[in-house]
Amino acid sequence: MARRVEYSYKESLKSDASDELINTCILRPVAGLLVRALYRTRVTPNQVTLAATASGLAAAALYWQGTPLLTALAGICLTGKDLLDSADGQLARAKGLFSRAGRFLDSIGDFAVNLAVFPAIAVAMVRRRRSPPLPVRVPRRFPPRFVPRILPNIVPPSPELLCGKPDVRGDP
Repeated sequence: MARRVEYSYKESLKSDASDELINTCILRPVAGLLVRALYRTRVTPNQVTLAATASGLAAAALYWQGTPLLTALAGICLTGKDLLDSADGQLARAKGLFSRAGRFLDSIGDFAVNLAVFPAIAVAMVRRRRSPPLPVRVPRRFPPRFVPRILPNIVPPSPELLCGKPDVRGDP
C-alpha cells in the first residue's frame, strides 16, 4: 500500500467497537503524538514493536528486584510498553506498512512480556514475604487426579467472543 503524504490520526486508529476505554481516552491519543513524530522518519512499525517488547522486558527485570523504587520504575516501563504497543499499529496503518508478520511479531512480543512480567511480580512478592496473587498459590500437595476432573468442564469460548467483531474497515 502506498504511503500517505500527510499523517491522519483518525485514519491510524483501529475500529473503536472493541477497544478498551483506557486505549480510547489515554493510550491511543498519546501514542498518536508519537506516531506524528515518527511518521516522516525511517522508523518502521516493527522497530517500534521491538522497542515496546524491550520496555516490557525491562519492566520485568525491575519488578524482579522488588524494591519500591524499582517497582515504580517498572510501572513506568510497562506504561511505556503499552504506549509503544499502541503506536506500532497506528504507525503501520498510517504508513500503510501493516502485515501479518508485523501482527505476529507484536503478538509474540506481548506474549514474551506477559511471560516475564507476571512471574517477576510473583517472585518479588514472595521475596518480600507478601502473599502472591491467588492464581499463583498452589497447595504443596496438589493432587494430580484433580486436574483431569476439571479439564473436561472447561469449554473454550467461541472465536467471536475471544476476538470481538471483525473490523468493518478490514484493518489489522
